Amino acid sequence: MHLKLIQANLAFFDGKRAETRRLLDEYLTEIGGLKPNDSDAAMIRWLQAHSQERLEDRVQHLRSFIDQADAQSHYYRLAYQYLMDEDAYADRLDFATTEDRQPRQFMGVSLWKIGVFLLAGALIGFVTISFMTAGRDSDSIADSDDLLPTPSSQDSVDGASQLLDTSETLLMDSFRVSYPDGILQIAAIERFSERVIDTQTSNRINPVNGAKFYALRVSFECRTAICNAPPEADLFLRLVDDLLVPIRDDVMVAGEPMLEPIALGRSTAGWIIFEIPVNAVVLDLTVQSRDQRDPFDSVTITLPQPE
Repeated sequence: MHLKLIQANLAFFDGKRAETRRLLDEYLTEIGGLKPNDSDAAMIRWLQAHSQERLEDRVQHLRSFIDQADAQSHYYRLAYQYLMDEDAYADRLDFATTEDRQPRQFMGVSLWKIGVFLLAGALIGFVTISFMTAGRDSDSIADSDDLLPTPSSQDSVDGASQLLDTSETLLMDSFRVSYPDGILQIAAIERFSERVIDTQTSNRINPVNGAKFYALRVSFECRTAICNAPPEADLFLRLVDDLLVPIRDDVMVAGEPMLEPIALGRSTAGWIIFEIPVNAVVLDLTVQSRDQRDPFDSVTITLPQPE
């Protein structure tokens, strides 16, 4: 694959849609335009569609793509599934919007009015208490400052910059799953990560004796109004004998981004980390519903085995 196309795929995974379009344009200019018999034509058109900034434009480009693409193409199937999911999400959002139009009241009073009164009362109480305790707190803080240790971040910062990246890049279109609130893809895997640090202190940490850190770089696209806690589902690493290992949410990969809150149609990327036995055989990533009132069936992404 041409270097520009590899860079375009990486830019798309990182959520850099404009950069993806720029790299594709440079590639097409270099080869003199897209040719029907180009083996990468389907992938390029799929990337062009997904690199559009607006959700409506992405859907329009994908519909145009499947009208012309080979129905046996891997990218045709991806585009078709995406549009099917999009239609389902649109129906859900329309239903939710209709419900939201109904005013919510308590004993004949709008809930937003009750909230305003409660907030105003809380603010008044907070200000009053602050004035009463300001003098006393200033004295105690001055005394306690001498007792606090001086933090040293030099070791953590320098150490993090020198940690070895042993990750393997994956074709994330092949490691993809969709569920009601989003689309999750895996783009890289680090089977024995030595770059794990504490999210609070940024100090490098080690797994317990006999264990290792197993990390996955994932991309999540939000398919509901607001995704405050991507990936909007509970993730587990499934080992042999159906053992499920939850994410370590108190650690991160040094120097790498974490999943961030996003809105409908936006993507976020980051690493998720598991602590597993050194000799464990990993089977798949299991995605389970967080919503106990309206749960979805668990879905899985089969993970590649080491060669």
